[in-house]
Amino acid sequence: MPILACGMHLCGTLSPRAIDIVSKNPNILGLVLSPCCLPSKKCGMSCPGASQPEQYYEWCRCLEAYMKHTMDHVVFSKDQNIMSQRDGVVYGWKSKGSTRFKDPLGKALFDNYQANKSVFQLVSMYSSTRA
Repeated sequence: MPILACGMHLCGTLSPRAIDIVSKNPNILGLVLSPCCLPSKKCGMSCPGASQPEQYYEWCRCLEAYMKHTMDHVVFSKDQNIMSQRDGVVYGWKSKGSTRFKDPLGKALFDNYQANKSVFQLVSMYSSTRA
């Protein structure tokens, strides 16, 4: 039976952990992820001069890139029905019978995070591609 996982208002490093769980379970075909808190500042998710909402959306885009390695279809959007400034939602789903999607940035982020379990390195690597 296909399963859709839902992670609502996951704080800090729980968002990449949810992506990991989905990636390792072939019965889970999709994930709806709505991150809440940013990782702590020691993880490197700070954008000098950026407002809190801008930093939050940058975290959502980082999670979107990370998820692209484990899902065939990934979409980030802002949901106007969420009554909070933290209204980002990242949707991902696997095609039936598919293997991991080989998006180069997603793969690099995924491999790096799997090896180090470091959100700081995940964010640093993602940020360096955006510069």
